[in-house]
This record gives sequence, structure tokens and C-alpha cells, in this order.
Amino acid sequence: MTPAEIVISLVGLVGGYWVVSAFLNPSKPSPQNPQDEVRRPEPAAAEKSTDPSRVDATNWHQILEVPADADADAIASAYRRKISQYHPDKVAQMGEEIRAVAAAKSQQINSAYDIGMKLRRRG
Repeated sequence: MTPAEIVISLVGLVGGYWVVSAFLNPSKPSPQNPQDEVRRPEPAAAEKSTDPSRVDATNWHQILEVPADADADAIASAYRRKISQYHPDKVAQMGEEIRAVAAAKSQQINSAYDIGMKLRRRG
């Protein structure tokens, strides 16, 4: 291999690396003035209370996908169906993000089940 071929190969490798890096890691330009950044306003207190991941006496049946007046058997059946999809043991071999989502969803399902069953015992 001649020195010219070696130089051309090295230039090709460096150029190819640069092109691939530019496509895989696009850097966004940093603003010159920090005030130019777009900032999202904090949600109001009323908006925070309507968080769909929060389980309370008004939305437990939506999480379990049962009617609000469902009996205890329907609630238990829906709970078993939903928890089987998101149980942490089922997603143990998956990525960390998926396990975190499944853990949060299973906690939400457990809370919805507890609220639904408490309401059925009272009423």
C-alpha cells in the first residue's frame, strides 16, 4: 500500500466518522441570551390536581376500566386482568425504563383496586 493510499484511507475514515457523528448526535445551538430560552410556565394548583396518574375516588373505575357502579366481582376481575399486564415480575427482563413505567402503573392499579373495594364495602 502506498503512502498516498494510506493518507486517503485515513482521511476517508476521519471524514466518515465526522459525518456519522453529526447525524447521530445533532447538537442544538445554545442561545446567546439566556432570556431567549423558551420556558414553560408552572402548572396551576388546579391543573396539578387533575393529574391522570393520580388515583382517587373519582377516577378509580377509569383505571380499572369498569363502570363506576361495578360490583366487587367485576372489580376483582378487572384488577387481575390489568395487573397481569403491568406486574413487575412480567417485565423483569425488559429495560429499566419499561420496568419503572410498569412499577408505577401497577401501583396505580393497586390503588384503584383498593379504593374500589373500599367503596363497595361501604356502599
